Amino acid sequence: MRWRTKVRLSATLALIGATILANTGVDASAEDAGPVVTLDAGHAAMSDAEAAARRHLDQFLAHVLTEDGATTLGAAVKIAVPTGGAHAEVIWVTPFAQTSENGFLGVFANAPVNIPDASAGDAVMFERSQVRDWSFVGTDTKLYGSFTTRVLLPHIGQEDAAQIAAVLSDLPVPSDWN
Repeated sequence: MRWRTKVRLSATLALIGATILANTGVDASAEDAGPVVTLDAGHAAMSDAEAAARRHLDQFLAHVLTEDGATTLGAAVKIAVPTGGAHAEVIWVTPFAQTSENGFLGVFANAPVNIPDASAGDAVMFERSQVRDWSFVGTDTKLYGSFTTRVLLPHIGQEDAAQIAAVLSDLPVPSDWN
């Protein structure tokens, strides 16, 4: 299924910052974000990035879920939330926990644009099939995953792109995951 991809770039920066701060033990709250970048439905690079993230989803979940289904510090998923018709809003969720084999409960990391009556910090239930991307901070303090964020870098300003690139790992998947 093709999704109209809407991503709040300053929210990505806020998420990356919050994720790193969370990994260092500093409290950081979800923030409202600025501009939305829209890529055409079926944008090939974005579709490829989402497919790559889903191929590694089992490894990611095995790495970040505790025995009781909660996530470790700094783990996030980007999910597609239907907004009516063929469209969905794609938004980061952190923290989150697994509630069943395919079910999860999490918190919107930033303010949704097209989800009525939803705000940053609101709880959201979602299914595994809605996950489009994931991220976590490695022991090297670099952000792994963020497949879709990497696709967006050429579509944003150089300064913002440089800040994001500085915290991203060289490769989206840790080398020991093979």
